[in-house]
Amino acid sequence: MTTRDAALANVKTNLRAAMQQARLSPAEVAAAAGMNRSTVSRRLLEGADMPIADVFRIALACGVDPVEMFAESGRVETGASSGAQAQTNRLAAFVRTIVREELLRSDNAKIAYSIPEAADAAGLSTTSIRNAIARNDLVPSFYGPKPLLPRAELERWLVAMPSEPPRR
Repeated sequence: MTTRDAALANVKTNLRAAMQQARLSPAEVAAAAGMNRSTVSRRLLEGADMPIADVFRIALACGVDPVEMFAESGRVETGASSGAQAQTNRLAAFVRTIVREELLRSDNAKIAYSIPEAADAAGLSTTSIRNAIARNDLVPSFYGPKPLLPRAELERWLVAMPSEPPRR
């Protein structure tokens, strides 16, 4: 387990505790964080990988300072220090490691998304993505039987959506 994985597991534990302490359901956290409920559940409660941006959004929705939470995770991961400067240096190295790893695996590097990844990226449900594909509004590419949505196609579809909700 890498330093980032260990710290992220610790952060997730802290986020779950903050959610329970604030007596918030995943749906309430999702609404406050501007995410969909299934994404919050999958990433926080079921142990799926979580981008740092989502950690920050969920922490803020729970009323927790995300920077302090990462600092605490770094202190736990790096252990006790003999001096404040040594601890600060270890914490800085820890944060640099997380940022470097996050940048290397950033969604910006993706050129195609699976249906669940496209749903997460667009902030929609997988059903909405599948319905758009069925209507031919969204055109996937296929790797064998697996549909992949190229980034450009997903962006084209999102930009083509109306800028205002329908009037009733």
